[in-house]
Amino acid sequence: MFSGTTFAPFVSAIVLPVMMQTTSIVYPIAAFVLTLLVILFHKLFLFQGIRTDEEYVPVMLNSRDDMVDTAIRILFVAAIVVTCGMLIVIHFTKMYMPPVGAITMLSMIISESVLTTYPIQIFVGSSLILFSVPDAFHETAG
Repeated sequence: MFSGTTFAPFVSAIVLPVMMQTTSIVYPIAAFVLTLLVILFHKLFLFQGIRTDEEYVPVMLNSRDDMVDTAIRILFVAAIVVTCGMLIVIHFTKMYMPPVGAITMLSMIISESVLTTYPIQIFVGSSLILFSVPDAFHETAG
């Protein structure tokens, strides 16, 4: 909202290595290479005429309604519900789920029309993953 962009997944890409507590150089290198590939393919597609170049126009969301909507999302809607729910699942299953940051960030950018069902979708999806992983609820013997 403050950057004038609609590229919010960038924020979750920054949060992911922090949440995973990675100290490896692999993540930044992979992110750099993938970004470079996107840029190169974009240039190639422009050169080949597959795509047309688009002028960047900042999306300024500074109206009172935008500020109120963002505050509501942060304080009451899906972000807190999803984060608390995921932390509860992590606590009881002892299964760390790094995408929790991305899931929380998505709650800030999804359409308002699906915002009320988003926590349920995350819960169901996460539950399916947890129950499909063998030994997810068992401690491994050392």
